[in-house]
Amino acid sequence: MMNIPSFSATTIYPPPPCSFQSSSIDGLYEPKSKCVTNIFFFKSSKIAKLNRRAMSETVPVPTRAEAIMSLI
Repeated sequence: MMNIPSFSATTIYPPPPCSFQSSSIDGLYEPKSKCVTNIFFFKSSKIAKLNRRAMSETVPVPTRAEAIMSLI
């Protein structure tokens, strides 16, 4: 026999009223703001070296992202 969930939490705890007016969203987006991004390229041999340096007792096998973030 399979138990089917009832999803009745919204009847007990109703969600707050929500208004999707564009004026509330306009404040979140600034089309004229300047955005700066950086792209970093690493050779695989350098990532492997960083990976070995990033190893520790708490992180015995760091991911490539963890190894690079330890540098940045």
